[in-house]
Amino acid sequence: MNTLANVKAKVRSLLGDPDAEWVTDEYVTPLINQTYADQYLRIRNACGQNLEAIVPVLNVNAGTTSLYSYQTAGKPLNGLYTPDQVWTKPAGTPANYFRRGRGPHQLPHVAPPGATPMLVHAEVDWDWLGNKLLVTPSAIALDFEIWGRFTPPDLTADADELIVDPSMWVATSYGAAAAAGVERANPQILEGWAMRADATCDNIAAELVRQKQGNPARTGRMDRNARGCYGYRWN
Repeated sequence: MNTLANVKAKVRSLLGDPDAEWVTDEYVTPLINQTYADQYLRIRNACGQNLEAIVPVLNVNAGTTSLYSYQTAGKPLNGLYTPDQVWTKPAGTPANYFRRGRGPHQLPHVAPPGATPMLVHAEVDWDWLGNKLLVTPSAIALDFEIWGRFTPPDLTADADELIVDPSMWVATSYGAAAAAGVERANPQILEGWAMRADATCDNIAAELVRQKQGNPARTGRMDRNARGCYGYRWN
């Protein structure tokens, strides 16, 4: 019930065209994707909830200093907007050889270290600059594991799921129907379904907030050993 096919059927029902005489795939799919993207931003900004994922990027060429080519459409890192951790290992080695990279910070000016037959670990420094993931070069091919936050991909196939929330198809259906009202200059359709879309988005955001209320964040503790700006120290 949370797929592109469900949204199409619901939008056609809301607009009184169940046989898709004018609400065709070509007409309605762009409206659905635009609505989906707008609603995701609204929910994310309302509750601070993000779509997190761990994405492998395998066999990256030696000497690579930017993973931006992997952030383009159809590539593994498409939609990455906040990297949290970067893990690396020599390409093809077991997963237990992964080492966490250092960053984000300004990258040092280094040349690739020499590769040796016994090289089984590889670490990189990384930075997020200009919405591009930059890394220090390596003398050998690397496997990467990127932990980060991603925008949801566009919906193209009928079986594609709206991964933001299990009830997202309801909000997106109302929103796409309202968008059709804008396009066809029909204020009754716009106002009626826009209100339902807003209410459903608010309910999803409220549920995500409730899920996080049991996980308070603490910046530090007050004791003799606290250090730096993340704790309080007393004498």
